[in-house]
Amino acid sequence: YTLAITPACTITPTNQTPFERLRAAYPDAAIYDFVLTSGNGDALNAATCDAVQRNTTNAVDGTEILVNGQFPAPIVRVKKNQLLVVRVENRMEMATIAVHWHGIVQEGTPYSDGTSMVSQCPIRPGGGEFIYVMRATHAGTFIYHGHIRLSPVNLFGMLIVEDEQPGFFPNWPAPIAHETPMLLGDAWSKPSNELLTGLKAETLTWIGNPQVLLMNERSRFPLVGSKVPGGCSHPVVQVSKEGATLVRVANAGTLGFLSVAVEGHKFIVLRADMAYVQPFETKTLDVNSGQRYDVLIVRDYNSGSSRVAQDERDAFWIHTKMISRANGTETWSVLSYDNAQPSLAFADPPSNSSDVVAGPVELYGGVEYQLQPYELSSAPIPPADLEHLIDFGQGRARRTAGPTQWTFNGKVGGVPMDYPLMWYADEMSQQLQQGATQAQVMEWLRKNIPEETQRPAVFHQNQVVQFVVQNSVATNGVCEQHPLHLHFAEFAIVASGKGAYEPGSVPLDFIPSPPTTMHRDTITVYASNHTYLEPKGVPGEKCGWVAVRAVMTTPGASIFHCHIAAHMVMGMALFYVVLPAPGMSMPEPVLIPATMFHKAVALLTTLAACALAASPPSPYGPSTNALDRLRVQFPDAAVYNFVLTSGNGDALNAATCDAVHRNTTNAVDGTEILVNGQFPGPAVRVKKNQLLVVRVENQMKESTITVHWHGIVQEGTPYSDGTSMVSQCPIRPGGGEFIYVMRATHAGTFIYHGHIRLSPVNLFGMLIVEDEQPGFFPNWPSQIPYETQMLLGDAWAKPSNEQLTGLKAETLAWIGNPQVLLINGRTRFPSVGDNVPSGCSHPVIEVSKRAPTLVRVANAGTLGFMAVSVEAHKFIVLRADLAYVQPYETKSLEVNSGQRYDVLIVPETPGPIERDGFWIHTKMVYRSSNTTTWSVLSYDNNQPALAFTDPPAKSTDVVPTPPEYYGGMEFQLQPFAAAQHEAPKADLEYVIEFSQARAHNTSGATQWKLNGMAGGTPLDYPLLWYTNEMAKQLHEGVPQTQVRDWLHAKIPDVSQRPAVFQQNQVVQFVMQNTVAGNGVCEQHPLHLHFADFAVVASGKGAYQAGSVPLDFVPPPTTTLHRDTMTVFGSDHTAMDIANDSKNAGTPGDKCGWVAVRAVMTTPGASILHCHIAAHMVMGMALFYVVLPVPGAVMPAPVPIPGFPEMATNLAISCPAYLHDVHDGIDA
Repeated sequence: YTLAITPACTITPTNQTPFERLRAAYPDAAIYDFVLTSGNGDALNAATCDAVQRNTTNAVDGTEILVNGQFPAPIVRVKKNQLLVVRVENRMEMATIAVHWHGIVQEGTPYSDGTSMVSQCPIRPGGGEFIYVMRATHAGTFIYHGHIRLSPVNLFGMLIVEDEQPGFFPNWPAPIAHETPMLLGDAWSKPSNELLTGLKAETLTWIGNPQVLLMNERSRFPLVGSKVPGGCSHPVVQVSKEGATLVRVANAGTLGFLSVAVEGHKFIVLRADMAYVQPFETKTLDVNSGQRYDVLIVRDYNSGSSRVAQDERDAFWIHTKMISRANGTETWSVLSYDNAQPSLAFADPPSNSSDVVAGPVELYGGVEYQLQPYELSSAPIPPADLEHLIDFGQGRARRTAGPTQWTFNGKVGGVPMDYPLMWYADEMSQQLQQGATQAQVMEWLRKNIPEETQRPAVFHQNQVVQFVVQNSVATNGVCEQHPLHLHFAEFAIVASGKGAYEPGSVPLDFIPSPPTTMHRDTITVYASNHTYLEPKGVPGEKCGWVAVRAVMTTPGASIFHCHIAAHMVMGMALFYVVLPAPGMSMPEPVLIPATMFHKAVALLTTLAACALAASPPSPYGPSTNALDRLRVQFPDAAVYNFVLTSGNGDALNAATCDAVHRNTTNAVDGTEILVNGQFPGPAVRVKKNQLLVVRVENQMKESTITVHWHGIVQEGTPYSDGTSMVSQCPIRPGGGEFIYVMRATHAGTFIYHGHIRLSPVNLFGMLIVEDEQPGFFPNWPSQIPYETQMLLGDAWAKPSNEQLTGLKAETLAWIGNPQVLLINGRTRFPSVGDNVPSGCSHPVIEVSKRAPTLVRVANAGTLGFMAVSVEAHKFIVLRADLAYVQPYETKSLEVNSGQRYDVLIVPETPGPIERDGFWIHTKMVYRSSNTTTWSVLSYDNNQPALAFTDPPAKSTDVVPTPPEYYGGMEFQLQPFAAAQHEAPKADLEYVIEFSQARAHNTSGATQWKLNGMAGGTPLDYPLLWYTNEMAKQLHEGVPQTQVRDWLHAKIPDVSQRPAVFQQNQVVQFVMQNTVAGNGVCEQHPLHLHFADFAVVASGKGAYQAGSVPLDFVPPPTTTLHRDTMTVFGSDHTAMDIANDSKNAGTPGDKCGWVAVRAVMTTPGASILHCHIAAHMVMGMALFYVVLPVPGAVMPAPVPIPGFPEMATNLAISCPAYLHDVHDGIDA
């Protein structure tokens, strides 16, 4: 079953394009080269004539995917039985993708079906590629479309397999000389990620009907009305007066049925999907999602107007309407004879469609059940070997809670996320070849995919399966229609019926009459009763069925699913594998030489080891792992190897003792990211001035990521800061790697955390830089021999993607307070109450009675301030961030997001410690409705009895109420005498004024802005690349003004353009707080990346320009150096308003400021931003670059041989990562 194709073996010059190299290798194939990039909505808006409506709430706002820079995607053409080769390169920044070739019968090429985690690994972003090779065995009209995971996206195009004699149809008497496409689609005003979030939410938010229907991926958006921009017309379908025109109609829409009618015309259907049919006349053509029809559109002289009147016109209205749904969207286009721009295309359409076209007829079975195969193409089908009943159902994921899902036989369709199903099919095939029994192979499958919802059905090659698909009423009382699509195979329609299917009513040996047996790949399971036009039914009630038979010709992994994208996302899919016949093996992929496309490697390797993509041989030998090789290269460094994988919520739920509460609406349901299989990530330890080397391998399937080393002063190593599209390209999923190399120049407590784009995620851990003499602090009289950690965090019931969607929505949906606060990644979830599972305790912080214990406290939470109090104890603060302080006593330790404190926790009253456990109370402060949690301070006992008891009903019974006031604890800290040094005089002042407003003034998402702009970065290269390019120009003698002009030209969008500073320049940042849109002046923890700053001054209300002169030098005794500082609200705070609602402020009122000075020591690209993740997502960030001093160059990355992906990553330039570098093809 190897496809007999051998690529030519030739030497190819390195300057040849991928297309030229593939054409040389496959001279007889139809070859296409697709480069995918993310659009920004402009193409869709241009296609819908919506450029003038960008600020309306109904504007089409989805982001399309461009193919070779264009939307719609190009038409692919290939001859019947010709080889089709398509190279797809994914240059998007964030999204993995696969491209499915809908309707192509993949005979011997199951790996080219293009279904993520079924037939292949998804194509990684940032330059990943996949080369699809398939034989076009059936003529007809097909489509191709993209999938991000299993969700279709705005990438689709038409695929035409030409007949052996183009224009000659066996079921039509004359040649058809002309041809035109009619590609149907749809688009929504909401972005796809927001739609998906609604489908997976606890309370289902249905996607609703699309705002527009697309004709050849264009439409005139309804809002435009008569105000049509110049040149903006309805789409035109052009046919010829000189002979018949074949119209290829395909529905690439993602929701459902579209009915098309043409004024004064009728359709003659000649082919349905890939099957010729008896010519069938109809006034309305009903096309479900995924279906295709080849038709003639001919004049209908019985339609009402005279023959003469019709013949004199050259243009007629086409009406397209969504059917089988209430209030179906409709749109207009124009059929034109020999005129690409008829005047009718620029006119307003009829106000009533029934004035010009026949209305769609919505009846059980529709057009498709009336079609009969053309006699020359009809063929009998064999009896079935087995029947597989697929019974639809809709319900909640956890019966009474969780997202609403569609199920097949009570099971939501899913796939494993480690390897594609194709790998499992191949493994099972090999076991059978080696003599394993069927029972042993099935047992292996059960062990390797223990989750039943992810385990595929198993069939055998050449088996004839009779699928009986049973429709049922949904939870809303409506029986919907479902277009069922079978991948890489066709099926014969055997029978259909109303109501419930009676088992055995279609015997396996039943052979229908050939003239009535249609072969298709997409068929509608109709609703026989309780449609949206009829009275509602009872959820689960049976309402129609269809039986089809498919011959499992090709071994592989496949899917049979509803082609309504939302239903598939909700689980409406059957995944299955087909094992080869006895003695046979799986089809071998076409071998594409690794020397030809070195990043693709052999297709078999890519398929068989999704998570372990092959790399070129290492000079360190195959037996040494990454950690060993790095230790060899960096013998004096602290070396760590991080492998990141996606959790499924289990780690978070175990950490919150919430395993017994998975079905509650308040359950913590976020998905964490595991580091080497654990959550939170392991503590990283390094000595002061030691080199730290951390290799991060991203084994997640979907998300790019970076890891930021929060608080580390990156002296000479700006490329290791770990900020996506600022200091580096994001690390691709599916095995991408990045090696961070940095010098730990300052002792102290730090954190590391992950970023997906610029959004922090549930990946965090503590980073400890040990003092030169561990345990000896210059500001404490005796050694501190013991140490423990208190890593604070937070978690929400809503998944992070749902929160992000709410933050970017037209109407802001604020994330609210977290459901739980975490201590060292754990807490006892409040809803557990007295029902504590065995072994489930409050987190324990263990200290020693024998001598002081240093407690390293860090807030890795994403929302804000936490105040920690300990029963009968007080804190002594010794270090804040990376600065030693005068020992400071406090009963409540206030730690803002991103801040760290090294403290001692000592009894308030001297004397013997009689108890071994004391309550620790942690509360979110400076916000209303504050979340709290409890943990336990224990002396020399990691499981004190107190940890298993219920906490006090009132926190004030055991700990004081944390004070909330302007400046808080942090404004009272002073540097330790030995660590004091003056703040330098400033060279310039940079005032940053916060404000909150809509993106488009009166509409669009609510944003936090700095000086009137929401912070952003370009998405082509990281800012470090721009910095490097500017530094090169300066080094070559280009004047500063020309370099600035170059930056402006390269980044025309001012909201993405960074501020520019010079190396060794001292910048005085003045951060001015203002009242938000809700009348509250919030507190903002401002964090400066890879540098520290001196706190110079602060004040209430408005900052007066010049009140902190550049040459002002505050006393060193009061000048604290930090990297994360709170800009407090001096008035109109949440506490002020809680005391009196009249204290709410006017949005934009000035309410507090702080001035800090930073020395721009290291050239590079950096960011000063609010460490509240939601605020940063909303735009609260200043991006800037630091250029080297005259005559100097940018710091060079440390070369790391033996890690091929780093060779491009460390080049700083993202193009080396996004684009291929080819070495040619060796003979």
